[in-house]
Amino acid sequence: MKEYLDIGVPAIVSIIGFIVTYLLMKREFRNSIGISLYNDRKKLYIETYSFFVKVSQKRDIVFQQLFEKELTDIWVKLSIIASQKVFEKSDKIYIWLKRIISEYNDFCKKNDYEKWDEDELGNKIPLFTQEDIERYKYDEEEFRYEHMPEKGMLDDMIHDLLEAIKIDLKTRK
Repeated sequence: MKEYLDIGVPAIVSIIGFIVTYLLMKREFRNSIGISLYNDRKKLYIETYSFFVKVSQKRDIVFQQLFEKELTDIWVKLSIIASQKVFEKSDKIYIWLKRIISEYNDFCKKNDYEKWDEDELGNKIPLFTQEDIERYKYDEEEFRYEHMPEKGMLDDMIHDLLEAIKIDLKTRK
């Protein structure tokens, strides 16, 4: 019997030690993943908030060529790691701005004045006049003015997004 105790007790202690070590390592692994996700979200949320504040301060930026790509890049990142509430708030802004961009792109296509022809030598000949260019620029400015994101509405949506971010990062309950 003493032989069983000499072998059994160390074996049981080893098994218990292994189980405790395994459980502690599993918990630490989960914690490190949680910390990593928190840090990634925090960085993305700061980037997102800064981006939308920039849009609020310079609302005509939505009509610039690279804006749609920047907006979509941020939206894609948010769709991957943002909490559901933060994503919903940012998605609301995204859809609204994408609609404005789409309407602007449609306007530009519909009112494009640049029409060209070729002569018998293959040289391009413009089929538009300076008056066409000036009319287009005037209409474009008018369109931009009428369709620019409303500052008050944009600021309200940004504020809602910020509140969702603070709740997600546990800086506000």
